[in-house]
Amino acid sequence: MPEGGYRNLVVWQESMTLVRDVYELAATLPADERFGLAAQLKRAVVSIPSNIAEGSRRRSRLTFRYHLEVALGSHAEIEAQLEIVRRLDFVDEGAHGVVKRQADYVGRLPTKLLDTL
Repeated sequence: MPEGGYRNLVVWQESMTLVRDVYELAATLPADERFGLAAQLKRAVVSIPSNIAEGSRRRSRLTFRYHLEVALGSHAEIEAQLEIVRRLDFVDEGAHGVVKRQADYVGRLPTKLLDTL
């Protein structure tokens, strides 16, 4: 674990940026999606930094690896949900592109960290 804990991990910092981006995108979805797709997006994106933080506080590399794997699973959910949002034309391409790029970046980071553990 780096000095200062999980807050100093780039993967945690960038996933927190993704949380903000997804929440902003979810706020633009149609009102009838507030309890559907918007809620799913928010739940999945919050899971990423949450699992990174929880796993980093555990005393075992194996457990940390497990939580990083869970974060990757949540990332896959975000990818699928962003594609659904795009295909249903719920947001403009520019807003979608910004979130998609950040999500792609965040998706690569846990894999790199797993390779070092």
